[in-house]
Amino acid sequence: MEVPDFPFLMVDGKVETGKSPATCGSLQKALEALYGISHTLKFIARSRPNDPFDFKVMPL
Repeated sequence: MEVPDFPFLMVDGKVETGKSPATCGSLQKALEALYGISHTLKFIARSRPNDPFDFKVMPL
């Protein structure tokens, strides 16, 4: 299957041994950073004086 290139942010890594995604502290910190960056970029894009645009921050 070929998937076209899309510009996006992502987190790459593994869940710590013996943890689940819900209890993995490093994953939770990475996701908090990912959403923080995504919403900051969204705000900046909507606030541009020339050619502002909006986009949806997609769920996981």
